[in-house]
Amino acid sequence: LACRRQKGLGAGVVDVRLWKHFQSTKLQSLTPTSRAGHRLLAGMTKLKQLLSQLPEGSVTVETVGPNDTDVTLEANRQLLVEVCSKDVQALTNLIQETFKAANVEPSQLYSVEV
Repeated sequence: LACRRQKGLGAGVVDVRLWKHFQSTKLQSLTPTSRAGHRLLAGMTKLKQLLSQLPEGSVTVETVGPNDTDVTLEANRQLLVEVCSKDVQALTNLIQETFKAANVEPSQLYSVEV
């Protein structure tokens, strides 16, 4: 048995990565602490959930655009791979370290509890 964790990894990181992507490419005026910034983060959570089920998804986030307009944001899994590549590598490293610490080969694994 082995247990490992890394504080900076988790599902919330995906939301933040998507937030940063759309903020930097489409909604530059948003700040993380603004109400519109919080609405965008909630939209990114919905988008992440859609992309966990479908290859493409879109969400409409209310009053985050210029003059408080609604904005529809689209993404696909490839974008998710691109914006989360560092996190995927960190998770891969964490899994490899856990196997090493447990002195277990992946082929010996029956189940994983997350």
